[in-house]
Amino acid sequence: FPQLFIIVSERNYKGMFYNSPGSDPALSDLAWANENLRQGHGPLGAAYPRSGWNHKTPGVWEGDTPSYLHLVSAVRGVNDPEKPDQGGWGGKFIQPDPQKNHWWDDPVGPEAVYRWRADVQAELKERADWMLP
Repeated sequence: FPQLFIIVSERNYKGMFYNSPGSDPALSDLAWANENLRQGHGPLGAAYPRSGWNHKTPGVWEGDTPSYLHLVSAVRGVNDPEKPDQGGWGGKFIQPDPQKNHWWDDPVGPEAVYRWRADVQAELKERADWMLP
């Protein structure tokens, strides 16, 4: 598979839940999760966890999600999935060595993900509605 490339995301995923300057914490807190996922969305929604790995920080902690959000945002017309340097819901990536098919987090880091948080959460909310009978 000589055309296959690998994306290594070591920091971008933090944009899904860290409340850095410029991010909107109201789009990932427990109140948002309760209203849009956990309550009123059937048994599957009720199974959505109250928090991620740290029970002291409740809310939406979709840490590994950017691994596939690069593809979801491509379906939405945000980016070309064959060009990780364009950026999209899963972040933006750089290719330090053009001789290798390895892409790494852009130095922008989590900001490359949390700038899309409103769009990502709207998609998640829409999918949660599919859980209703």
